[in-house]
Amino acid sequence: MRTIGPIPSEFRYLQTTARVLLIDPANKRATEVLRYDLSGQPRQVQFSASDDGRTLAVIAHPSENVGTIYIVRPESGDATTSLQQEGITNPSLSHDGKTLAYQRVSVDPAVHGVWLMDLPLGTPRRLVADEVMRVGSPPLPLAWSNDGRWLAVVTNAGGPGGERVAAVDVAAGETRFDGTGFIGGLARTGPGGVFADWKDRRLLVTSSSGPLAGVRASVDLFDVASGTWSNLFKPAAERNVFRARWRPGAESFVVLEGSYNIGPGSPLVVQLRGLDGSAQNLYQSGFIADLWWSSDGAKLYAWTGGDDSVGGIVEVFSGASFPFCLRGGSAPPCL
Repeated sequence: MRTIGPIPSEFRYLQTTARVLLIDPANKRATEVLRYDLSGQPRQVQFSASDDGRTLAVIAHPSENVGTIYIVRPESGDATTSLQQEGITNPSLSHDGKTLAYQRVSVDPAVHGVWLMDLPLGTPRRLVADEVMRVGSPPLPLAWSNDGRWLAVVTNAGGPGGERVAAVDVAAGETRFDGTGFIGGLARTGPGGVFADWKDRRLLVTSSSGPLAGVRASVDLFDVASGTWSNLFKPAAERNVFRARWRPGAESFVVLEGSYNIGPGSPLVVQLRGLDGSAQNLYQSGFIADLWWSSDGAKLYAWTGGDDSVGGIVEVFSGASFPFCLRGGSAPPCL
């Protein structure tokens, strides 16, 4: 770990092969926050960050099927162990950094499911129970609503198009997913998808697909309050979509769109789309790993790159950019 001091006003955490970086676009800087050793036994590190960037929930896997939750404070360089158990993975931290959701995979039906823990040292409680041996079980935590009441998860009923996004009320007690729906508690199942982004009680749900999957890619609007949804965008049959994100302060969203047959250098297009059906192509690149907005929605950033050593950050509207090293160092040349 490194002590990085105050979090900049605009920032983004990115994970590369063996590092977590803090991106500061205003100062064109990428600062290493965490580095981890991938040698020896199989290793994996996953993290989720609070909105203010002051808290990271990191799940490290020191050995097969064992996960350790660390609560990391990058400003001071502190890291404390919160929990170590078998089968824990896929952290999702609430916006205020006070509650962590995670998967726990187990052959024990009393353990298998989606769990919540109040930070830093709360007692874990299960939110979603599920069948142990069912394919795609348990649900995958995706994202928290801004008020912390709802957790979006991906459920899987199996077969083509089996993945659907649902919203679970965390205050309503434990619920159980039986492969088709939820029993007990309060949960609302929405459209098919693998990615979700909240605004108020509405979810943008992205369904990415492939020509052999039997379903079409789409972006849908899921109204959690009513439990209904409608389609916003369905690309041409040979095209795919990835990671639709709301624009802060506007009734519009950005989406990454490209061909199903993606290979090195295949162009991906960044589109700004409105709920009224309007669309504008903003940017195109042969490699885009992620997109995010500034907090006020005035700037849109894209993580781009061309090889396994050098990455770059582009501010889409102005065209301003800067490179950084994916594997080590601060700026190219990446040695």
